[in-house]
Amino acid sequence: MGKSLASIELLLRQWDTDPTILHVLMLYLRSWQSGEGVSYVPPRELEEMIREQHRIGWNRFFEGWFSTLWAENQQHFYQITKSNHDGKRWIWALIKKFWDTAWDLWEHRNGVLHDKENRVTRSMELHLNRRVTRVFLNLCSRSL
Repeated sequence: MGKSLASIELLLRQWDTDPTILHVLMLYLRSWQSGEGVSYVPPRELEEMIREQHRIGWNRFFEGWFSTLWAENQQHFYQITKSNHDGKRWIWALIKKFWDTAWDLWEHRNGVLHDKENRVTRSMELHLNRRVTRVFLNLCSRSL
C-alpha cells in the first residue's frame, strides 16, 4: 500500500493540487491505511469540506464518494494560481486513480492467493509432498 500512496501523491503533485488539500488527502489516506484516527485542525477555508466528508464517510471517500467541496476548493486554488486546470476534472481524475489503485491491490491480493507459482503455495506444496512421502514410505515398510 505504501507504493500506492506514493503513486497517488505523485499524481496529485503533477495535477498541481493545492498544497493544503494535498496535505489533508495524504493525512487521511495514511490514517486510513494505519487504522489510526486523525487529529488535525484544518484551515478555516477547508473546515466545511472536512465536516461534509465526515458526514459522507471516509470509507466512502476512498470508494469515490467525495464532497463536492473538494472540487470547488481545488478550483478556487486553480483560479488563484491562474491555472488552466479544472477542479471537476481534477476530482474525476482522483476518483479514477483511487479505483485503479483499488483494482491493482485486488489483483495483487488475488494473485497471491490463487497463483500456483507463488512462494507460499510452493512451500506448502513441498511440505505436503514430504509428509505424503513419509506416510507412504512408513506404510510400505509395514507388512499389511
